[in-house]
Amino acid sequence: MLSVSFITIQIIQFHMQGQPVVVDGETLRSNTPYDELIGRIEDAFVAYHEGNVEMPEKSYVDVEKYNGDFRSMPAYVDAEDWESSGLKWVNVHPENTEVPTVMGTFINTDPRTGEPQAIIDGTEMTKRRTATVAAIATKHMTSEDVRTLGILGAGEQSYEQLRAIRQVRDIRQVLVCDKSDEAVEQFRQEFDHSYKVSRVAPSELSQADVVCTLTPSTNPIIDSLDGVSHVNAMGADAPNKQELHPNILKNSRIFLDDWDQCVHSGEVSKPIEMDQISEEHINGTLGKIVSGDHQEDLRFSRTVFDSTGLAIQDIATSSLVMDNVETENLEEADLF
Repeated sequence: MLSVSFITIQIIQFHMQGQPVVVDGETLRSNTPYDELIGRIEDAFVAYHEGNVEMPEKSYVDVEKYNGDFRSMPAYVDAEDWESSGLKWVNVHPENTEVPTVMGTFINTDPRTGEPQAIIDGTEMTKRRTATVAAIATKHMTSEDVRTLGILGAGEQSYEQLRAIRQVRDIRQVLVCDKSDEAVEQFRQEFDHSYKVSRVAPSELSQADVVCTLTPSTNPIIDSLDGVSHVNAMGADAPNKQELHPNILKNSRIFLDDWDQCVHSGEVSKPIEMDQISEEHINGTLGKIVSGDHQEDLRFSRTVFDSTGLAIQDIATSSLVMDNVETENLEEADLF
């Protein structure tokens, strides 16, 4: 078996020779703390809003035989203090049991030369950047007195949602809704020592201040969220997916991560296609809010953030991990 120090030396040597390094999930996680990742992904959304991003439309490869799909997500981001480029190849296979539903590989490249700099675990990257963007939306669209988080879908992403959102709000209670007793119990065992964790039915999620929807459902699960101030609609990230009843959208201020992508494959896509809501119900994008260009105070109305997942989030995450590994952590012999 290779020693940790030998692996570290080899990675450093490869990097010095101009070959891409390999960043595994553990390394990515330890070098992308949520408090830093929130700021980095905010930078990317501001750059996108200001027109300093190149991001082709996400392309899909459907594999109906296995009820799954693959997605190709390239982008270049020129933020105020950093720039980066790369490509993620990621899958979504909802019926997976032995391996994660979502897995991916990311290639980070030098935008000046096109030189590959790193091959990064895209599975861990996707978990963290997805949770981070929910935290950013929660930070900018809710009041600071948010205390109760509702979660629809107790899979791996639910853990990251709580870990990220607690960076921006003082969460004390978590309401968890999932059809699996085992999934809810595992979530409770992970967090019950720090939060009051309760299992609830979909209708009881109205008792939360903020709700995150995290399922691959193709039909509405939640009919009403009258008591909720903000919803992070995270699950509907491909055509035909839907978690919220259209009436929730009709009576909310809706913001998108990307207009074209959400209208074709986000939570709003099916209601728009079926004329249950129109594009006039949409109030803007997260980038506009983060940049400060959206002047409306959103704290006193229910907001919905429709997240389909953008390549710029992956670019920002890869940029942060490369900065932290190169400038700090590579000097530590026990990093890898």
